[in-house]
Amino acid sequence: MKEALKKFSYVVLGVVIIGLILYGIDRYFFAGRVSTEDARVDSHLVFVGPRISGKVIKVLVHDHELVKPGQPIVLLSPADYKAKLQAAEFNLKRLEKTLAADRLSVPISRISTSGTMNRVGAMLLAAGSNQEKLNRVVAQVRSRIIQLKADLISARSRYDLAKSNYARMKLLIRNYIASQEQYDSFKTQYENAKADLISAKARLASAREELSQQLAALQEVKYQVKAARAQVFAASAGPAQVLMQKQKVAADEQAVKQAEALAHLAKLQLSYTTVKAPVEGIVTRRQVTVGDVVARGQTLLILAPIGKNLWVKADFRETALTQMKPGDKVSIAVDSFPGRVFQGAVNSISGATGAATSLFPPENASGNFVKIVQRVPVKITFNSGQNLKGLLTGMSAEVTIFLHSK
Repeated sequence: MKEALKKFSYVVLGVVIIGLILYGIDRYFFAGRVSTEDARVDSHLVFVGPRISGKVIKVLVHDHELVKPGQPIVLLSPADYKAKLQAAEFNLKRLEKTLAADRLSVPISRISTSGTMNRVGAMLLAAGSNQEKLNRVVAQVRSRIIQLKADLISARSRYDLAKSNYARMKLLIRNYIASQEQYDSFKTQYENAKADLISAKARLASAREELSQQLAALQEVKYQVKAARAQVFAASAGPAQVLMQKQKVAADEQAVKQAEALAHLAKLQLSYTTVKAPVEGIVTRRQVTVGDVVARGQTLLILAPIGKNLWVKADFRETALTQMKPGDKVSIAVDSFPGRVFQGAVNSISGATGAATSLFPPENASGNFVKIVQRVPVKITFNSGQNLKGLLTGMSAEVTIFLHSK
């Protein structure tokens, strides 16, 4: 009995010694640190979308392709935006001409002598006379164009008939049905008709060119008439007209500035038809194909950073936060890199638990409360100088935080 009691006391002593050893190991190796496997590599995913709406005409990247900042990735149809830019630029030029004419009339409007009235009156009369003369010339050229169009239709009809007859004659002479003299006659008629058609086209083209030149001259004379009328009115109106003209110039300047802004906006929108990568990253979840009609801000694809701007998001039990603070050292093990340990530091601790910020937070006042240890997100950044190449957003990790580390 004594021998058994002695053996039992030895066993108890051994258990106590082993317990003390395990306690010492735990205090030496594990005190002052907390760990979790509920961690993953995180980053800011970039949702790339167009700044304008349009039809996709080309997709320049593929899934999982690495793209550089500023690299074109999607092309939208530019036709509508080119037309808008042309219209905006045309409107800007028109307003600039109006502004130039109005500015020109301001100093002239200060002159109120009879000699000035006679001079500007003569200018207006001459410009009006030139305008009437050019109107008559334009009318004559337009009338001639109508006649030349009729001549062209007639020449084309004769050409078509001569061509048809000549083609039949070539068939007849090959079959020895028609004589050489008949063939030569129809050939001559065909060549004459062809020459007449070419001549009719040339005359019509020349008349159209003349009409274009006369219309340009008429437009210039109209501007001269407008300027002359403005001068006459300004000379007769006196100081009040000067003030009104200055106000009109100010309004024109504002209109030109607005037109410049619209033209600049149209130019920007045209440039937006080329969707470019805002950052470097891997193409993820490409959701666009050629022919899609996309809206402004619609997500076309997602860019995930690789090896840059990464951090670790770890969810710790709320009981592990008691002594944790920003700056604590962290060792990071990523499942995809067994045996490799990355170094980092606690960047910040969330101001709310994961449950509190979820889509459906728990409502403890509903009567079925069960206390559960909550998880709190902790952001951990990688120390500089480490090679993070190969780390991808979402990779699982295991982190150990050394509390109160320097």
